[in-house]
Amino acid sequence: MASHLSLKQLLRSLDGELSKPAARKTTEHLKTCSSCALELNGLKEQLATIRKALVEVFEPSLPQPPKPWPGLEPRLDAVGNAPSVPFWKSLLALVGGIVRPPLAYAGTALTLFLIALLVWGPIAPVSAKEVIQRATAADRERLTITPQKVVRQQVRVARATRLAPKPQKARLESWKSTRSTYWKSSGDPVNSDLLAHYEAHGIASALPLSPVALEAWLKLAGSEPSASRESQKVKVQAVSNAEGRAHGLEAVSFEVQERGWHVDEMTLSFATMPLFKLRKRNPPF
Repeated sequence: MASHLSLKQLLRSLDGELSKPAARKTTEHLKTCSSCALELNGLKEQLATIRKALVEVFEPSLPQPPKPWPGLEPRLDAVGNAPSVPFWKSLLALVGGIVRPPLAYAGTALTLFLIALLVWGPIAPVSAKEVIQRATAADRERLTITPQKVVRQQVRVARATRLAPKPQKARLESWKSTRSTYWKSSGDPVNSDLLAHYEAHGIASALPLSPVALEAWLKLAGSEPSASRESQKVKVQAVSNAEGRAHGLEAVSFEVQERGWHVDEMTLSFATMPLFKLRKRNPPF
């Protein structure tokens, strides 16, 4: 094969629909043509992304059926015994049922557009308010304290200033019971400065990386927070309004793992001490 493989050939190769001679020629071509091999790997990843999006995003948003479906089991058995249809053909059929273009390859074009939308575009909007509610509710459940229980938290703290842009790092341990909170700063200036900011704003009774602390800093910032999705994390950020800046807080942001809604990191920016970054002990700096 002197020329490159077409998109149709690559898709048929993925689904095992080529004849034996054509499949053999395609395999030989892929061994010598890195461009086509790269294109084939890209199609595999894109189809996997579509499958994942259909399962995680579109299926949960479908409404429940208004009434039980009669005779569902026989239909499922019939589908299970029917010959399998390649995934990309099912996708083309779905798109074609909505819009039937006159061009022969318009279905393929729509498929590629859907792939581009799923790979490069946002799958779903992110609501900062919803993220905050879920994260604080999940952390409150994990950090529930009883008279017989004390919660211990370990975080890594990094501080950067205008005069010392290279972060200074420290480890901070804290404990909280139903009656009191204790921060073990160990005389470290980074931990001591962080505790001073918490005390100045009446947050020292909270664990440094906790729902109470997050809500207090967001309230002090005073502005509407925004959220953006990055891989499996959601980042929430609030830039302080005039009143928040008058109290010395420039901005607050934190990262939340969507799986389990864990708050892994929080960044506080102050006018007099530009940046504090708090992280759970598990991820390294």
